[in-house]
Amino acid sequence: NDSDIWEGLFVDIKGQSLRKTLTIGNIYRPPHDNNSNENISKFVSELSPVINILQRENTYAAIVGDFNINLLQLNERETFNDFFDLMFHTKI
Repeated sequence: NDSDIWEGLFVDIKGQSLRKTLTIGNIYRPPHDNNSNENISKFVSELSPVINILQRENTYAAIVGDFNINLLQLNERETFNDFFDLMFHTKI
């Protein structure tokens, strides 16, 4: 899907020595509107379906990237917590 706030590349790695396909996702979210609650909420809502697809597939997955989120404000903004809940409390 096209997005005006982030871009990503997903690669599937397959091989006879792997029990499952390994999907590696690389995501970049430019720093514009970095601290905007609206932008973070939109990012989380756009990324959630991608996470859901990866959960349904029979694959190991890792998502890495430059999310441009100010970790110093993590406890001050609920939208940042929503992002980290999505990324780190979701088993893929």
